[in-house]
Amino acid sequence: MLYNYAAEDRFDELFDHLRRLSPMELSSIIYSQGSPSGNSLLHVSSSHGMKDVTELLLQHFPILMTGKNFHGDTALHLAAGAGQLETTAVLISKAKGHGEATDFYNILEMKNDRGNTALHDAVIHGHHAVACFLLSECSELCYTENNDHESPLCHAVENSDKHMLSILMYAIPHDVDHLLKNLKGKSPVHAAVQGRKREMLEQIAEEKLELLRQKDEQGENPLHCAASLGYVWETQFLLKVYRDGAIQKNNEGNMPIHVASKKGHVGVVDAYISEWSDPTEFLNTKRQNILHVAAEKGRHQVVKHILQNQNLEPLINMQDLDGNTPLHLASMHGRSIAAYNLVQNQNVMKDKANGEKLTPYEIAEKQSKIVGLEFSGEQIPKGKGNQVGPDDRKGGEGILDYYGAVCLPLLLLLLLDKLKWREGKTRLFSLSNNL
Repeated sequence: MLYNYAAEDRFDELFDHLRRLSPMELSSIIYSQGSPSGNSLLHVSSSHGMKDVTELLLQHFPILMTGKNFHGDTALHLAAGAGQLETTAVLISKAKGHGEATDFYNILEMKNDRGNTALHDAVIHGHHAVACFLLSECSELCYTENNDHESPLCHAVENSDKHMLSILMYAIPHDVDHLLKNLKGKSPVHAAVQGRKREMLEQIAEEKLELLRQKDEQGENPLHCAASLGYVWETQFLLKVYRDGAIQKNNEGNMPIHVASKKGHVGVVDAYISEWSDPTEFLNTKRQNILHVAAEKGRHQVVKHILQNQNLEPLINMQDLDGNTPLHLASMHGRSIAAYNLVQNQNVMKDKANGEKLTPYEIAEKQSKIVGLEFSGEQIPKGKGNQVGPDDRKGGEGILDYYGAVCLPLLLLLLLDKLKWREGKTRLFSLSNNL
């Protein structure tokens, strides 16, 4: 009955009923009893927008303001999530006059079991007026992340709520360093890229360009994100508005174009190549170019595409910090198709030695022996590159293509012999013509 009074704003009936209770009964009803979800009378009145009852309860039982239901929601969570601006304002007003200033902000920042603040809930349910009001009291709320590492900004993007996104971005200070330091969790720009929310991405670039600079936990900016997913439009758009991001490196030391090459996304690789005249400038911290990365990961379509582009010939025999060419890396990791494409190209130097004075064939032979020893259960000699992990048998995606490493020496030997035979036949034919 009391919960019906609270939900229907029947102030007089509720007050009359409470007045006739003994102190012990009153304490039990107010602080111990609740609805099936653990909601107090304040939760109920606030979520239904019952201003008078909410004020009455707060006047006599202010401690209810911090009380949570079984889902960790305070009355403010429910009021904000239901879009009840009046009761949200009543709760905020009471919080200001209750305790220290820090207590007020603690109430605003309280999280439920999902890690959401009241602002999260207002944004998720699209209540613009409530979100505006909460931000006017504490703009820092827009930075807070929940259990999924998502800020209210991310939820606005995921909901494609352009109006809400504008409200949130307007509340963000113009101080870029402050923004990047305080915005927690998943970047709203990454969310826009991942969800292919083109309008939201364009809106962020127009209204708060500084957000494009935020990186994730892997040190990746939005261009890395687009490259990893193979999104060409997003890559092209971001290159126009955030060109500096193209040369930034993630925690692995790779630029976005390396990530695209590593994942095998030819279209994204092309988007970068068309924007830069000198592809040799794209080097990661290992001094590897995009052909190195594609060969190492066995992305033979990217390898083939690069080999077919005459403007990319300078990449073919470049050596990384360890002196490895792309063919060395394909041999080292058992990438048979990538190695085949490289050996078939006349510009590839097949006998070039790396920092260990090994040719691609010698590396392939060494790796084949190591895999053979591991397969037979024999002890593998210690040394650089001699480790074979449990995931290496999967092929393609692991550190080493287990089966490719076994077959690659024979493949290289046959290809190299075939090429030498062709070269010998060509020289013999040329000699006979000169006689």
